[in-house]
Amino acid sequence: MEPLVQTTQDPAPEQVRDLCLKCFRSQATCLCDDVVPVRPEIEIVILLHPMERKRSIGTARLTHLCLTNSRIITGATFNDHPSVKQILADPEKVCFVLYPGPKSTNIEEQLPAQMTEAKQLGRQVVVFVIDGTWPCAKRMLRKSTILHSLPQISFHPTKTSEYQIRKQPESYCLSTVEAVHRVLGILEPSLDASNLLHVFRELVKTQLGYSGVGPFRRLRRNMPI
Repeated sequence: MEPLVQTTQDPAPEQVRDLCLKCFRSQATCLCDDVVPVRPEIEIVILLHPMERKRSIGTARLTHLCLTNSRIITGATFNDHPSVKQILADPEKVCFVLYPGPKSTNIEEQLPAQMTEAKQLGRQVVVFVIDGTWPCAKRMLRKSTILHSLPQISFHPTKTSEYQIRKQPESYCLSTVEAVHRVLGILEPSLDASNLLHVFRELVKTQLGYSGVGPFRRLRRNMPI
């Protein structure tokens, strides 16, 4: 089991008490009351880079809390990760990687044949989502050769990211929560996944409210990460 709190040093007792153990944010910035979980047919598996796991403004954890049929697996490479191996070895699961590129199938234009067949046979569709900075995500996928044989899927972003608290390298880059929301909107249009964006917007609004304010800098130093 992964530790609930991961820090570079043992947190002070008051820091642990102030930490929400669900969203891993301080009680002052906790967003759990805004989370209304839904269960998609698709299983979302977020491959989270260890550096992102420490960031309180990351969206992987919130995405997971909003989707009951999801999980987070932390690592920089996944060739030897037992959970990833178990998923890939399950004959009832058909797996894909959400990643843009020349080999990627645009799911807005057509579904991969493997996905259509999986639905017809009643098998579980699994989408791996890589969560990290774009340079990290590229390295994670390149080094995780266990994922190289999986079909890649993508979509055309229709708007720029609302992730104002983190700079995006390109206009088409989205946060994890925005990307997952878009995938579910395409593959499961009858599912109401609007809470994903609601919680994400509350995160951005909360952080922007603190931005540049002296007490916010003091709060960030005292917050477990």
